[in-house]
Amino acid sequence: MATTRGYLLPALAGGDELEAVSLTEIDRRMEDDTYTPTLTASGGTPAIGASGFLTGWWSRIGLDMDVWIDINLAGAGVSLVGTSWRVSLPKQADLTRHSAGILAADSDAIGTSFWASGTAAQSLLTTCILSAAAELIFYASASSTSRGSGDFTTSGRIKAHVRYKVAASEFS
Repeated sequence: MATTRGYLLPALAGGDELEAVSLTEIDRRMEDDTYTPTLTASGGTPAIGASGFLTGWWSRIGLDMDVWIDINLAGAGVSLVGTSWRVSLPKQADLTRHSAGILAADSDAIGTSFWASGTAAQSLLTTCILSAAAELIFYASASSTSRGSGDFTTSGRIKAHVRYKVAASEFS
């Protein structure tokens, strides 16, 4: 269950009056929570391993959503399969404000990630692209190639931070 932090009101200087503003409850609310992202890929589903983990948490003010994702691949059972790794987002993006798809001029970059693998040559920064209403895909910075199993040995870590506008229907 999301934690509601309260309403955000502007600070006023002494003697100033608050101007009447029509804000919906959604616009004024600040919330945060954790979620369990889903990791998928084209050509197979990666497995994080027995001692690996996949965690996510989010915070929103109004319809502005910040999401942090931490993927740790470790231990027995790590399966590095598939290309174009994708991670689910906790809430659907507002597709009237964002464009989704594969890397193209009309797809929104919503954040960045850092990938660290068992070899220094495989550590890299990526751009997170909104690939669907509630999913992101990783692309190497300044590259048209999406990231996947070829970017890891059997141990590795991905940390991502993304920001996007949430569909109002997620909170109605």
